Amino acid sequence: RDRTGMHRHLRLLDLILLGIGAMVGTGIFTITGTAAATLAGPALVVSIIISALCVSMSAFFYAEFASRIPANGGAYSYLYAVLGEFPAWIAGWLTIMEFMTAVSSVASGWASYLKGLLNGFGLSMPRALNGTFNPQAGTYVDLLPILVLVFVTGVVLLNSKAALRFNSALVVLKFSALALFIFVGIFFIKPENWSH
Repeated sequence: RDRTGMHRHLRLLDLILLGIGAMVGTGIFTITGTAAATLAGPALVVSIIISALCVSMSAFFYAEFASRIPANGGAYSYLYAVLGEFPAWIAGWLTIMEFMTAVSSVASGWASYLKGLLNGFGLSMPRALNGTFNPQAGTYVDLLPILVLVFVTGVVLLNSKAALRFNSALVVLKFSALALFIFVGIFFIKPENWSH
């Protein structure tokens, strides 16, 4: 009998880039600057270190579960094996809600970059299509995040190779931007700004 199923396209480098792409998201570009400027200031570095420790602990927990329960990884599978169907069902829906929230914020961040790029060329969206629903301000829908979602969904639906190439290109682009930011920003460090 012929075997059916998906072909394996993931290599070690693809998995590494996939993991890095998941960890270093758009939020590092959109949230960090706002938090540093308006909320935490220099303490933002401390909060990032605490977050890194929490994420590392979570990774250890997942590694422990993966070694004890050799099934498809994920909160649903692990909770199903340990606590049963109902807690796993709740975790599954919470995961869907988490992804919906994350995807919308990432799409909004990408769209803001795209708007900035278009503004550099003197192009802008009509006011009605350039903001969240607020009829008093004349904005009804933010069209660019929707277009970003449609584009990314289309890339993912093409095939796994195209999605992997797209992800790898984005990871290289993100790390290039971070490296450029660090290289240029290191010449503008002012220690007197580290305290009030």
